[in-house]
Amino acid sequence: MDRVENWEALAKAAHFRIAEIALRRGVSVRTVERYFSTRFHVCPHSWINRFRFDEAKRLLSLGKSVKEVAGALHFQNAAYFSYAFKKEFGVSPSQWSASSFD
Repeated sequence: MDRVENWEALAKAAHFRIAEIALRRGVSVRTVERYFSTRFHVCPHSWINRFRFDEAKRLLSLGKSVKEVAGALHFQNAAYFSYAFKKEFGVSPSQWSASSFD
């Protein structure tokens, strides 16, 4: 696991799924959980969510639509992405995007 140089790229390639990360590394999900706890001091789910939302903000700031961002980050659909984004930041992705261009 220490040989992974780019966790962000691996997370994207694995569609932000912990089981897929484990499969691609040839280890168990539990091994991934232990590794993240030791290396990043968070569970993999928390790390993936933080990375996903950082990517969402970056893509929105580039002018991508909510639907494009939801698809790029493998959310179930745009409505769920909007719900999760608002729950995380207190504003909808559209509101955040509009404010980032002010």
